[in-house]
Amino acid sequence: MSVLPLLVLTIYLAGSHIHAFQAERDREALERVENAASSLDYDLSARVSALEVLALSPLLDSPSRIKDFYRQAQSFHQRIGGHVILADLSLNMVLNTQVDYGLPLPDLPKPEGLAAAPAALETGQPAVGDMFRDPLAKQHFVAITVPVLRERQTVALLLNIVRVDWLQQHLASITLPPGWSLMLRDSTGDVMAQTLSGDNDEEGFEKDAVRQFITQMNRAPWTVVLEIPRAAYLASVMKIAATLAVAILTVTLASMIGGRLSSRRLSESILSLAQDSSGTTSTPAILEFEAVRSILNNTKAARDLS
Repeated sequence: MSVLPLLVLTIYLAGSHIHAFQAERDREALERVENAASSLDYDLSARVSALEVLALSPLLDSPSRIKDFYRQAQSFHQRIGGHVILADLSLNMVLNTQVDYGLPLPDLPKPEGLAAAPAALETGQPAVGDMFRDPLAKQHFVAITVPVLRERQTVALLLNIVRVDWLQQHLASITLPPGWSLMLRDSTGDVMAQTLSGDNDEEGFEKDAVRQFITQMNRAPWTVVLEIPRAAYLASVMKIAATLAVAILTVTLASMIGGRLSSRRLSESILSLAQDSSGTTSTPAILEFEAVRSILNNTKAARDLS
């Protein structure tokens, strides 16, 4: 019975250790997904700032100089990346760096989810939209839109359309532990980019088979999702649990062996109380029992003298 309290304490400490490990793993995952979102927000903010500088160009103030602005927009495309679209307040294209100046232009692309151009026109603030398929490039893009403001009034819109490959490259630059996956979704839930660690595969994104950590971006209506397959999440926990189980077994066996040895010594010491004090024994003495035996021997000697 003396082993039970020690065993209970050991199990409790082991459970606390596993719980602390899981909490630390969760904090690490949440920190990683928040850092990924912050990094994407930073890049989007940089693009918005560059586009706002372009929107201040005086070449936009005169219709006769729009062709000169087209060349300026081409320079933006070469330095910053992504094509530039100038649209009027009716959301019709005025120029597009994907198309030679003066050629017919298609309608402004409209994503199924949030469209950046109408949002910027309505609020007078920069906006980032959801993924859409560009009719010219036949690829998926996202649009970053800023209003062209003159005397605090919106007179036109500037769009920077960027291939989602840029987002894919951004996520791919983030190092993940084995088995972990990172995904970027737009407001409709469509996957715009994802990266899988080397030990994962395309089946890693299954809601019923993973633990998810989700954070909302500030600059865009997108969410960053970090997913850990349950096998990967529990593998390290099971490894620790196995180590602790061995420790618990060791403590239990040691306590049982120690208890048996102590019980044997106790029995031998009790039996020795009846022996004469002149007798010798190789069994190690227990001080309390030796004191009792001394008292009994002294009492017996006094009785014999009387």
